[in-house]
Amino acid sequence: MQEIVHSHNEKAKAIIHENKYMVLATSDKENKPWASPVFFAHDEKYNFYFISSINSRHAKNISANPNVGIAIFDSRQKMGHTEGLQIEAAAWQVGKNSLDKAIEHYCMKAFPNSGPGLSPSERYNPNEYIEPYDLRFFKVSPEKIYIIDVEKRVAVDIF
Repeated sequence: MQEIVHSHNEKAKAIIHENKYMVLATSDKENKPWASPVFFAHDEKYNFYFISSINSRHAKNISANPNVGIAIFDSRQKMGHTEGLQIEAAAWQVGKNSLDKAIEHYCMKAFPNSGPGLSPSERYNPNEYIEPYDLRFFKVSPEKIYIIDVEKRVAVDIF
């Protein structure tokens, strides 16, 4: 049994590493749901980072209710062979003191083979993700992760 769990954990990590977009599900104060596809990056602890306008519906929803759901999957999979992740998480806007770390992880995902070119802070100036600017970095911290393994949902522990 332990071997099966390990393989699910490794597959969950692979799904995160192989995909660039996640579907972020949020809800407002009245529990009206909203789903948004967002480009994401992750850190070594599998926290996710994305950029969005503070005026977007999902950003406003996160401000009102930090509980979010995430789906990560390759939409080109054949029907009946579905593998993907469903994640329960908390989300929030990255504060000014944590922007450098968020930018570093985001650049590694967005520009993995860029070589010794521009540094993360040259590609994404931290000062452009605070007031008066509109775009912000957001961090999503998973609480529970499930892998969809064709016929069933299995909890995994990748932390």
